[in-house]
Amino acid sequence: ADFIETTLQQSQTINKALMGSLSYDITDDFILSAEVRIASDRLDSNTYDNLKILPEYQDVSNQFNSTTTRTIAEYYHGEQLIYLSRSEGNSPGFFNDGLGLPAELVRVEEEALVMYELGYKSSFFDNDLYVAMSIFTMDWKNQQLTDSHIPENNSFPISYIANKAKTVIEGVELQLKWRVQDNLTVDVGFSYTDAQFVNAFDSNQCRIISGLGTNECAQPLNLENFGSINKQKLAQVPTRELHVSFNYQQYLNDTVLGVVRLAGNYDSSRYSHVHNLIETGDRTLVSLNIGAYIDDNLSIMFFGKNLTNDKTPTYILRYIDAQSVAYSDRAFPVAPGRGREYGITFTYQF
Repeated sequence: ADFIETTLQQSQTINKALMGSLSYDITDDFILSAEVRIASDRLDSNTYDNLKILPEYQDVSNQFNSTTTRTIAEYYHGEQLIYLSRSEGNSPGFFNDGLGLPAELVRVEEEALVMYELGYKSSFFDNDLYVAMSIFTMDWKNQQLTDSHIPENNSFPISYIANKAKTVIEGVELQLKWRVQDNLTVDVGFSYTDAQFVNAFDSNQCRIISGLGTNECAQPLNLENFGSINKQKLAQVPTRELHVSFNYQQYLNDTVLGVVRLAGNYDSSRYSHVHNLIETGDRTLVSLNIGAYIDDNLSIMFFGKNLTNDKTPTYILRYIDAQSVAYSDRAFPVAPGRGREYGITFTYQF
């Protein structure tokens, strides 16, 4: 295999884009809107220059072109809004940098996403209750994921990015805001997200499951048999999230507004990496704020954060993979959750 001989990438990206939008009222209640973005990213780098030296890569391009669109249909009926949207997004391609990385792993193609969303928004009971809900689906292609290459001389692993996956994300979102009385409001937010790989293979997964070496897991048959991560969850994406808060305010006199806010946030467990072998666990945080606003420019606020002293890790991330050269097992840095906190803040505006 051919290798790229560079240790430090010096690069410059030149972006050109043309954007436009059009909106048309078909009737007083029905509106169609469309947006388009045509973009070109040219990446000049010494890695690209070195790649073009190789005969079989002389025609490789350092320009990444894309056209993304967004279409929205909106129907209004009194206080109610029903909408349907289709939108596209992308992340431009680039070139991996790393001494000893095979040439075929250097260029990374852009990843693309198509999203459909159906939503509803409305107010009820003289605007005392606001409701917003939506369902959505995303088709994520050419997903850029981190992998590691072990050189044939068994030196240190080289991390790189590759287009390794297709992912489907489906979910629902709900938002409620209820004014119970003039001084008390309740906010509720909930989301459910099912984010799964549907066509993805990972060489690290092959090594973990089969015990085969790097070169063996690079063979298509072994990668297909042992490296599939299909139906596994995306890393760092909680399936369920819930927020509930109670907000109370009352004037204590002509110049002092007292406020109390009690809030709770729940996140379901997050996986650390695509292998779905390590996860953070569910996390529930409860906070309380009690204070006052004085003369529109001074505020005093007593706060308590994480009242239940939940110490679930904030995240767990993939780190150095030295297992293949027998230095150590894979490392995973863990960000511990902050414990219970109390304090007071003073704010003065002028």
